[in-house]
Amino acid sequence: KSAQSDGDHVSQKALVNGRVLTERGFASGLAVLVAGPRILDVVEDNARNVRTAERHDLGGRFLMPGFIDCQVNGGGGVLFNDDPSIATIRQIGSAHRAFGTTGFLPTLISDTPEVMRAAIDAVRETGMLCEAALCYTGDILDPKRTKYSLKYYVELAKELEKLGAHFLAI
Repeated sequence: KSAQSDGDHVSQKALVNGRVLTERGFASGLAVLVAGPRILDVVEDNARNVRTAERHDLGGRFLMPGFIDCQVNGGGGVLFNDDPSIATIRQIGSAHRAFGTTGFLPTLISDTPEVMRAAIDAVRETGMLCEAALCYTGDILDPKRTKYSLKYYVELAKELEKLGAHFLAI
């Protein structure tokens, strides 16, 4: 027990009566203890801390980790580029959830600054961090490259920062 704990387990839930995916395959007789979004422990279902937690009966269903997709442009009949809005993010999320996706990064394929601003605003409206990513090919230091030069990418990075991206991946 944590030294900071007052012994109150009200916020802890025990997911019981499920088939839990472990490193050895699916197992019964286990409980998964959670508090908010955090998994605290996987224990025998008759452990003392399971008895004191709020129990949630899984009815024999499978319990396994969710999939986090790091590049999603569409789903559920919509594309983020076509409508970079929070409604689109929600529709995409709903469609992907049916296949085990529990989290995803909405991905905008290179577009105009207006579309990028709308996409950044939509992601920020969800309360999540907005990552902007720049992808390049070839030698950006080659002085013969006039369109997609280092200067082009530096200016684009500064524009993405002005538009509200929290961080930039290159």
